[in-house]
Amino acid sequence: DECEEIGQEDLDFFSGEEGNPEWENLEFAEEPDEADYVAAIRNRIANTEEKLRYIRMRLWWSGNDRIRRKELTRLPQEHIQNLSEFASLLSEEDPNQRLMKAEVLRELSRFDEALRLLEGVFPEDYQHAVQRIRDLAASKESQVVSL
Repeated sequence: DECEEIGQEDLDFFSGEEGNPEWENLEFAEEPDEADYVAAIRNRIANTEEKLRYIRMRLWWSGNDRIRRKELTRLPQEHIQNLSEFASLLSEEDPNQRLMKAEVLRELSRFDEALRLLEGVFPEDYQHAVQRIRDLAASKESQVVSL
């Protein structure tokens, strides 16, 4: 979201219409990868708590994705540290962040803390995820699973 927008074009690719020739050698913005998120944290690129939460969340997801793809069986230590730091940034007042924090704590094997967070009131559309995380935490299951 911090990339400089150069311009926009609405091209109809079927018409054979050419784009702006001044833009043909520009680099496109790319989604950061896991190494980029790690570097962003190390280099303190995030200048707000919201951005730091976003970067830590994306790093969490990238580690979990590697487990889902069977590239890893467990999160590496730097991801565990990230989860711990991420949990400290999440508000227990906001239902979405509280639910996310419960899931993070479950993955960190902090089951009692996760279960405590799930005792509060959540919106109706959160109930499936709340119950799934509650069941996993009660079973002391810390592995990455689909919710």
